[in-house]
Amino acid sequence: MGISNNGAVPQTNGIEGPVNTNNDVVAIQAADSEFLYGLHSVEAAIRAKRRKLHKLYVYSSEDGGIWSDAEKALYRRAVNARLDIVRVGGPEWKQKLGQLAGGRAHNGFVLEASPIPIPILHSLGSVEYAGASWEAQLSEAATSPPSATNLVPKAEGRFPLLLLLDAVTDTGNIGAILRSAYFFGLDGIIIPEFGSSSTANMLKASSGAAEYMPLFRIRNEVEFLELSQENGWHISTSIAPDAQVRITGLRRPQPVTSRQTPERILESQPTILILGNEGVGVRPKLTRVSDSFTSIQDACGLHDGVDSLNVSAAAAILMRDLVKPFLGLENRNKNTAGTEENRARIF
Repeated sequence: MGISNNGAVPQTNGIEGPVNTNNDVVAIQAADSEFLYGLHSVEAAIRAKRRKLHKLYVYSSEDGGIWSDAEKALYRRAVNARLDIVRVGGPEWKQKLGQLAGGRAHNGFVLEASPIPIPILHSLGSVEYAGASWEAQLSEAATSPPSATNLVPKAEGRFPLLLLLDAVTDTGNIGAILRSAYFFGLDGIIIPEFGSSSTANMLKASSGAAEYMPLFRIRNEVEFLELSQENGWHISTSIAPDAQVRITGLRRPQPVTSRQTPERILESQPTILILGNEGVGVRPKLTRVSDSFTSIQDACGLHDGVDSLNVSAAAAILMRDLVKPFLGLENRNKNTAGTEENRARIF
């Protein structure tokens, strides 16, 4: 661990020690470095331990200020993680950190770190039963041959659910989707390698949720979906309530063309939910390999000039619909076990 300019480890009553106010140049530690900013993103990166953490810049206001409990806790966590910490202050450093954060609020914390490793996903293997692990064909880089990797489910009592984002480019929407996916316990996010937003920007927009989510890239969407279908994966595509799905040229011999919300599909099959771009929706080449289509109906069937839900709001609703039968299942199982144990004692 290093604290530049002999900075002190924070005391329990506040943060003390020298602050660098010199107009120094930010020395980037690696060519592929990313800069994370804000309390949540920085804390998540430290806790998740998926990145190589190069340097943490901590800004102190000119009047010293009073740090919140959350700020002091994050500083202590960084010290305990033996990070290279640089305490800075003054208007020049305030401007520099603002630039590193892309003009967004950073709460005085900017972390230089390596990118999150996002492997290339070639196919998903079969899942024998609800709650079982499954095999996936992964490669670490485009030039690396795929190898079998065992993936562990995020939830008990149901088959896995992964989300595929088809040409979704708005980083704010993607960040919100990642937060919802983490909240609802999804088993992974799949991002096409071409036609998507900058991976670094979308991960920053997730406010730390991406640090804990399994993330995958795919290079050939149709091939990936068809190989996964052969291993028992159900493909459900989100469409607008009034959309007319073109089914000409469908590859599947007996396609499911009716619109349905497979609310209990996770009781019987692992599922990939596809969400499309707000402008054009899911591309036809992906709808052609879908097993079912799902949509969200508005309250009265009338839009009255109001546009449809944006993709992040729709994603949250659809994810909740799919996992709703299993929310709190672990706690229910524990409570049931306790009740049966108590009954045994009584009788």
